[in-house]
Amino acid sequence: MENYNGDPLPLWFKARRYGWGWTPCSLEGWFVTIVSAVALLAGDLMLVLVANGSGAVLWRYGLLPHISAPGWAATVIGWNGVVLVPTLWICWKHGERPRWRWGDRGGSGPTPPDRPASS
Repeated sequence: MENYNGDPLPLWFKARRYGWGWTPCSLEGWFVTIVSAVALLAGDLMLVLVANGSGAVLWRYGLLPHISAPGWAATVIGWNGVVLVPTLWICWKHGERPRWRWGDRGGSGPTPPDRPASS
């Protein structure tokens, strides 16, 4: 990705050294990571409170909906998708392309467990 001058834009996420995925490497990357984590935790906590019936007084006034047991799992999966799909899109657009990595491949790094050490 480049800006209007043709210069490459700084990365928000770098590829992980081990495994597959991203690690935040800029202030913007950390902001996206923290906002996503808070949204996941707060949304899931709210869904647990609504499903457990601890908001019975609020249901009486129509402030909180009631989620039945079968619909609860679909609601949690839906909320997690609403948060994670845009987060993964941002990581893809503002980060290195992920691929499976196993440390430094320059010869001094560890050997993956599925491959024998070269002699």
